[in-house]
Amino acid sequence: MYNNYNTGLGIAGLGILFTIIISIILFALAIAVIIYLLTAYPLYKMAKKAGVENAFLAWIPIGNMYIMYVIPKKPFQVFNWFTLDERYKGFIMYIIFTLGGSFILGIFSVFSMIPLIGWIISAFGNLAYMAALYIQLFYVYRDLYEVFISDQNAAVWAVLSLFIPIVGIIMLWICAGKEPDPRLI
Repeated sequence: MYNNYNTGLGIAGLGILFTIIISIILFALAIAVIIYLLTAYPLYKMAKKAGVENAFLAWIPIGNMYIMYVIPKKPFQVFNWFTLDERYKGFIMYIIFTLGGSFILGIFSVFSMIPLIGWIISAFGNLAYMAALYIQLFYVYRDLYEVFISDQNAAVWAVLSLFIPIVGIIMLWICAGKEPDPRLI
């Protein structure tokens, strides 16, 4: 009996494919860690300069958002719709909004099963959620940048930081190199 199938090359090919996939995953993980460190270190420096009590939270994934909320000491205000005197409450709102947003997006995805009308409802629901999240983050970035750079440029840099992530990293490093405005911390 002669077997026409060459399984040796197939197993070697799977080994090569597996090696390539693992290499890509490790490379992506290394890039993610580098980017994370490039954002955590300047946030830590900014928190130390601003006198934030728990500056080490800049190294913890959710904690770094907390640091971004609490460095500015002015009330957290969005569109003059509402104002939170204590900025940590804005962070709590962000956490609830982020976790609750996943639930809301799940509800909107149910509508997508309805032809046309459901697709429109689902699309607008997703867009509304993303717009609300970006608006909230705009105010966080703007307030953070105002502590370290001039008021008039903070809004422009905040918008650019949201839509071009490398600008956000660069701005964090620029802010970390400056002293905070004593009136805002």
